[in-house]
Amino acid sequence: MTTVVAAEPVHVDAIAALLEELDTFYGRTEVEPRAVRIRQINEALFGDPPLAHAVLAWEAQALVGLATYSFLGPVAGLTRSL
Repeated sequence: MTTVVAAEPVHVDAIAALLEELDTFYGRTEVEPRAVRIRQINEALFGDPPLAHAVLAWEAQALVGLATYSFLGPVAGLTRSL
């Protein structure tokens, strides 16, 4: 069974590993050091304010997917868009 949860700071290492796999899948031969990627994820998802949000798909203890989203400022009226 797949479980979907909001990303939390404790998930950063798993997110970094999954993004490295994604880079490799799409043919990237060089990836930044893990520490750099972890810093970037922390800044983007858990900064104040966060630049984006993520939900994670887990099967057992394995991270198998993620989706990111961010809010746009008021573009129509005074409401925010996704």
